Amino acid sequence: TYFVVIVTSSFIVIKIVLDYISASKKFKFEQKFGEFTQSVAIMLKGTPNLIAVLFQAKEDEQDSRLKKEIETILSEVQSGTTLEQALKKFKERNNFSSVVGTWVDSIVFANLSGASLSDVCMNAARKINDKLSRARLIKKKTARLKSVMLAIIGIITLTLVFILFFFPEAKECYSTTGGKIILMFVLSIVIGSTYYMLKTADDVAKR
Repeated sequence: TYFVVIVTSSFIVIKIVLDYISASKKFKFEQKFGEFTQSVAIMLKGTPNLIAVLFQAKEDEQDSRLKKEIETILSEVQSGTTLEQALKKFKERNNFSSVVGTWVDSIVFANLSGASLSDVCMNAARKINDKLSRARLIKKKTARLKSVMLAIIGIITLTLVFILFFFPEAKECYSTTGGKIILMFVLSIVIGSTYYMLKTADDVAKR
């Protein structure tokens, strides 16, 4: 019983940590991408050639992940792939992000419709950065909520440990088969509800 509880609890805790790391990396990438779209839109005002602008953006970009993505796009174009196809592949590689999809779709739309690429990119960059600004604000507010939730969970856990170690009657009660089942159920509910609440808070920040 204890083995099952430990394995299950460890799995959920590891999942929470990995999700948090993944979400942080994605959020950081989107913030950098928002800055990138703004820079591209401004450069297109003076140089209405997206490929030339991407070459310049690659040299200026400091984020290693985004720089590698730009290099991949340019490499594919140089090998014979159309710019639209290269951008669509970029969108597929980063399908977790709606802002990437928004920007790529705007580029494809501008090329197909003959609209001003500079104006379309500027409009897309404005929408993307407005959305990211709202996401930052929501993330800041949900961070406080997460801190409160984790503090409550910590208090519950410490209280349970205190009871088990310092109250022989409780320890004896939980040493029985029924007590172990109850303990496993309580721990599963606590850990599971924590994961659900944290994930819900992250999902709200992404919208």
